Amino acid sequence: MSITKNRRLKRVRSRIKYKNRSARPVINVTISNKNISAQLIDCDNGNIIVSSTSINNSKIKKVTGIEAANILGKEFSEECNKKGVKNVVFNKGCKSYIGRIESFANSCRKSGLNF
Repeated sequence: MSITKNRRLKRVRSRIKYKNRSARPVINVTISNKNISAQLIDCDNGNIIVSSTSINNSKIKKVTGIEAANILGKEFSEECNKKGVKNVVFNKGCKSYIGRIESFANSCRKSGLNF
């Protein structure tokens, strides 16, 4: 990772830690060229509550890009709702809020998550 990406990543993490005073769980989204993955992490002890990825998902293998992010966002938010989690914090890391990350976040919001 370049120096500017490292600086941006540290800045985003520090803002999330500062603003998350109510200890809401954090959605950590990671994208690569082909896949997207998301984890719901508990702030108190760092345990992973819910995890979802497009790597071994049979519904997402047929589509790519923004459509895959929409499907994964719906499935992820349904799993979060089953666990009883409604209010979360969104962590996109050093990535820009466009494309697949934006569509993932919007589909999570439409399915009932608040962030």
